[in-house]
Amino acid sequence: MAAEARTNATVSELPDPEWLKLSGYVEDQPSRTKKGKLRKPRPTIYTEAIGSKICARLAAGETLVAICKPAGMPSEAVVRYWAWKPNHPFGPLYRDARMIGYLRMSDEITNISDGIDEVTGEKRKGAGTNEEIRRDALRVSARQWVAARMLPKVFGDRITLKDDDSGATIRIQIMD
Repeated sequence: MAAEARTNATVSELPDPEWLKLSGYVEDQPSRTKKGKLRKPRPTIYTEAIGSKICARLAAGETLVAICKPAGMPSEAVVRYWAWKPNHPFGPLYRDARMIGYLRMSDEITNISDGIDEVTGEKRKGAGTNEEIRRDALRVSARQWVAARMLPKVFGDRITLKDDDSGATIRIQIMD
């Protein structure tokens, strides 16, 4: 549904950069931190270098929030605006990087289930404590949920209807 809304949106329906400035997501001028130090403004103009950096990190499985947090990176709202805006060069790169990141998540599910350590890449010895087992189960469950929602054709639940008598598959055809 969200993908349909994105493709059917016109440029006038999208938030414009002025809205982003008024919302506080974009800094035009350097501002001060709580301690009074001068803060460097975040970039708001898309460059190929910054787009590839963001996409590489997304494909590696990082969240957009974590990528946009450090100084010198654009805000999350600006990056989402670039991705949402029709005909923007960042849009297709962002979608591909997200797809790769979700597929990477499925690899993580297998590694977590097999007990492979994230840091060393080696299989852990023993089942672990109850706390570790519960944490791993939660991590697997969360990744499965995200993968099923973001890539339903690949990881979504499949429903098959069969006739009880003959075992034949029932075809449902919706006519306009």
